[in-house]
Amino acid sequence: MPSFVKNSCCFLSMVALFSCDNVTITNPSGTLTIKSDSTRSVRSFTILQAGLPPPPLYINAEDIVAKKYNIVNVFAAGCIISESLGDSIETFNMNSYHELNKYYKKDMREVIYNETDKQYRMIKDLDSLLRVAPELKDKAWTKDQFPYFVKTPQTYVANFIVGSDDKKSGSYIRKLRLQVAIDSATKKIKSLTDKDSIIKTDFRELQQ
Repeated sequence: MPSFVKNSCCFLSMVALFSCDNVTITNPSGTLTIKSDSTRSVRSFTILQAGLPPPPLYINAEDIVAKKYNIVNVFAAGCIISESLGDSIETFNMNSYHELNKYYKKDMREVIYNETDKQYRMIKDLDSLLRVAPELKDKAWTKDQFPYFVKTPQTYVANFIVGSDDKKSGSYIRKLRLQVAIDSATKKIKSLTDKDSIIKTDFRELQQ
């Protein structure tokens, strides 16, 4: 299990339409409250997820597609939710996808599914190639990590993130240790860059 995936729970995928990604979710009594503001000029959409999480690389693929369509993925709930909460989420989801379809003039359920599947297959291939790449033979520690991929027009950047408990602060610290740039067309490594920077909030900040 890579360091950037830790104790995720529940996977019931939902989409909510907002003008920003500042979202607060509470469900103490089987209700769903979502709060947002209008601090962003670009219209964005929030995907709420609950349930058993998919494989780490699939989550990564979702994030790549989310960046393209201004979608914010949020793990919003535990594995057990009330029937009323589930019904409310389902109804809200139907309305939200209607807005997504209207905005992009496409069937966004199908678009998101197909593009996520395409990205998942691509980064799985890249992950397999990195595990046997001679350029990484002196960095054996990378074989125990799932890299987090960021896509640019001509390149995939594999970010190797290592997490550990910080004894001084008592908190869990994630550090970006290595970035590997890979050519999208040839799938060959273009560059390796050593890093030593703390991921302050969420590894998804790398998608920005």
